Amino acid sequence: MAPLRLVPALFAAASFLSVAVRAEDAPPPPPAEVVLEVRGGRASLVQGDEVRTLTRASRKRTVRGEAYVELGPGSELSLRWSGFSSLSVRGPAALEWTPSAADPARPVLRILRFGSLEAEVRRGEQELRLPRGWTLRLGRGAVYATESARGIRVDHRGGAAAVATQQARPGERGTIRSGQRVLLPAGS
Repeated sequence: MAPLRLVPALFAAASFLSVAVRAEDAPPPPPAEVVLEVRGGRASLVQGDEVRTLTRASRKRTVRGEAYVELGPGSELSLRWSGFSSLSVRGPAALEWTPSAADPARPVLRILRFGSLEAEVRRGEQELRLPRGWTLRLGRGAVYATESARGIRVDHRGGAAAVATQQARPGERGTIRSGQRVLLPAGS
């Protein structure tokens, strides 16, 4: 009688192990996919060794994985990660994005320079790595920012509070609430 009791236990153990193996063998999630649209002027899109010049006539383009974009003065670019976030940038600007190590479907955005930008987060959180060592973490909401010689002016347009940190002083954090306008100073 004892051998019959072991059969269900062995079956359960084998089922558990096969599920564990399947989860381990599962492919990683796809990299971040963004819809890019040049709304004015010109943009240079770099992916790997390939460089493409895009204009308004180029229409919307889906970009998978990491990329780098440069905009000339007065050029405008829109980036949309479906169901997650969007970013509109006015040049001169340079920015890049890579899939997050924690969640490849979400981008890590690094903005090297910009004239102005508007970021909206619809789900989860988005981190913007801004020039001059500033990082802005956004929850659901929207911000507008401009860069000048004095620093980065952030206008919180609505939604959850944003948190600003300076790389030189990572322990210091500043909260920017809906309706607030703050200057993230240059040279901090």
